[in-house]
Amino acid sequence: MTRTVEPHAATPARTITSRWGIGIGVVVLLTGVLLGAGWERSHDVEWMHERADFGSSKVVTIDHDGWSYGARGSIPHWIDMDGVEHDGGWPDCLRGSGSSWIRFAATEVTLDGTTTRPIVAVDCEV
Repeated sequence: MTRTVEPHAATPARTITSRWGIGIGVVVLLTGVLLGAGWERSHDVEWMHERADFGSSKVVTIDHDGWSYGARGSIPHWIDMDGVEHDGGWPDCLRGSGSSWIRFAATEVTLDGTTTRPIVAVDCEV
């Protein structure tokens, strides 16, 4: 007895690609939402108030309680003078070169026995 098996219809490549695109888009969106929620919960970081020295090449250094804190190029989170929060980029209050009092938060990172304290947030409202 011979039985004929009907082949399954192939799923068009466009459908597979668009499903992957939608899936990736959902993952990216959820990651952004979760990171934003994580930042809100992490506001219990220690905020410090100190004079910051900054240069026109987007570099800032702060000496506080025997530690040197710093950032170059971009700060992960900052609040402008109007209270608007920004993810990444360079704070308006650190543009140009000079020094100014700011409120900032940093984290401690140890890599290969060397400890650094990069600035992770700046509040320009001060």
